[in-house]
Amino acid sequence: MVNTNVTQSTFKLSKQWNGGQEGDTATVTATALQPGTAPVPLISTATSLANGTTGQSQSGMATVVSHGTSFTVTESIANASTSPAVYDTQLSCTNALVNGQTVTLNAAPGTQAECTMSNTLAALSIQKLASAPSDTNGSGVVGDVGDEITYTFTVTNTGGRIWPTCKSMMRC
Repeated sequence: MVNTNVTQSTFKLSKQWNGGQEGDTATVTATALQPGTAPVPLISTATSLANGTTGQSQSGMATVVSHGTSFTVTESIANASTSPAVYDTQLSCTNALVNGQTVTLNAAPGTQAECTMSNTLAALSIQKLASAPSDTNGSGVVGDVGDEITYTFTVTNTGGRIWPTCKSMMRC
């Protein structure tokens, strides 16, 4: 007697919102790089829970896949009523190797792999400061037409996104 029963491998997608704009919908899809393997989808919509202390999590169903299969994991975010917020994203997996957006499941039969796409609301603050008006036109009246006020803007990135370097006219 020959036992041909091989434990099946599975792949599951999960979504983690860490802060979010209520109503934003993320579609996470894992598309196999090998032909003949169906994509693994997950659709998650941010609710008020996304802004709680633990955020909001949602998991899809485990899908039977061939062990060792490689997938490209992509995400698109939309909102039916407004522009979606800007998020910092991170892909992490268990029982799979991650290289950018490409995920390769462990080669052992019976692998139960799970990848989580995390979105953290990008954190950017802008502070505007104004100097006192100066009597630039010499009229003796401060604040009339022709006087100057100097504005200073301070932009702080407290999120995980790296912004490009400042342009030559900006002081960073």
